[in-house]
Amino acid sequence: MTRVNRRIRARRPAQSDLTALQRLHLLHGLDLPPGAFESPEAGREAWERHAAALISEYIRERGLFRRPWAWWHYTAPEPRRCLADPEGMIISRGGFYFGMPGMFSRPPGPEAGPWFESTRAYLLRCGLPLTAEERRARRSAEEFPEGAYPGQEEQKNDRRKRGHEFA
Repeated sequence: MTRVNRRIRARRPAQSDLTALQRLHLLHGLDLPPGAFESPEAGREAWERHAAALISEYIRERGLFRRPWAWWHYTAPEPRRCLADPEGMIISRGGFYFGMPGMFSRPPGPEAGPWFESTRAYLLRCGLPLTAEERRARRSAEEFPEGAYPGQEEQKNDRRKRGHEFA
């Protein structure tokens, strides 16, 4: 008996005028080698043109309550809240990466912190969730944790846990 694969595969959005390096930069903040865009303004313009498609692609790959680097860099209204920094590890001059400080005085860890609000908590607090994220938040009867992350947020891509991962 022939087995039919009934899984619907999402189509990737048209790549249009973005190069692979530009996509990496907008999705993950990677700029290696430097110069994905001619100027910061060109990066912002590219983000504004492709934001909807890139957010959709990123959420398909990473799950709900996730946003690409460029969203945090160009669109987010404010950085994430620091819930605790018991050892004073945050260095303010390092800029932000995915809404959190990009530099620490030493590598952050689960015991030492610092801890930041999760992407989920941030989006709900700022009133920025997408429709599917709002439905998930309302529908869920489970009690979600506040979502504190030590240091940089883990971006897990384990498909088995995608529906249960609290971002």
